[in-house]
Amino acid sequence: MTDAPQTRAGRHRQPRPAPLSRRLRLQTVVSPGRTLLKSLALGTTASGVVTALVLPSAAGFASAPTSSETPAVAVSAPAAEGPHGHEHFGLIGFSATAKPAPKPTPKPAPKPDPAPHREQQKASRSANYSRAGIGLSGMSDNAVAVINEVKRSFPQLTDIGGYRAGDPGDHGTGHAVDVMCGTSDGDALAAHLQGMAGTLNIKYIIWKQRIWYPGGGGWEPMEDRGSATANHYDHVHISVN
Repeated sequence: MTDAPQTRAGRHRQPRPAPLSRRLRLQTVVSPGRTLLKSLALGTTASGVVTALVLPSAAGFASAPTSSETPAVAVSAPAAEGPHGHEHFGLIGFSATAKPAPKPTPKPAPKPDPAPHREQQKASRSANYSRAGIGLSGMSDNAVAVINEVKRSFPQLTDIGGYRAGDPGDHGTGHAVDVMCGTSDGDALAAHLQGMAGTLNIKYIIWKQRIWYPGGGGWEPMEDRGSATANHYDHVHISVN
């Protein structure tokens, strides 16, 4: 008599799995939200893989290596040096350089006006400008008129000088007259010429270490020049315009 096969009983008995169609149906019915979350997770993972394969890697790093590829080494961009660094070029790739302002063209210096020609201003129609018998060369017309007046009013005064070449003052230009005289004649001559200053176009008179200007009032003292002649004690000096 054959014994019937023995079966495992108790808690160690393995339950028979339910059919596949039943399991799918139960998952759909029992946890639809869970199924949806799994689908989204799978889609996100797939899109991430496609993005990593298609799009370029982040700047300075290679894509993650696969199991069959050699691991990629992270590469960083070299720091810029010298005038081509980002500090120089800025964010948009270049640095604007201001164009230097053009230097103003210097204006030519104005040419100085030529020295005006010194016109001879004759003192008066009553003045004698004749050079006959004077015997002095280089004298201006007004100086000649003074000499003629001295000869007419003081004929005793014959020692008369005028032009001196190289003199830096009025004698060098023929605009001064020196009349040698004593004290009394000099006083009289100086007073006479003061009265005719306008007629003879006199600029100033020097006599006995003093100077007199037409319209300036009285005599003004002068510094001591060291001698009677230099201080005009022996002659009357007359300068004309």
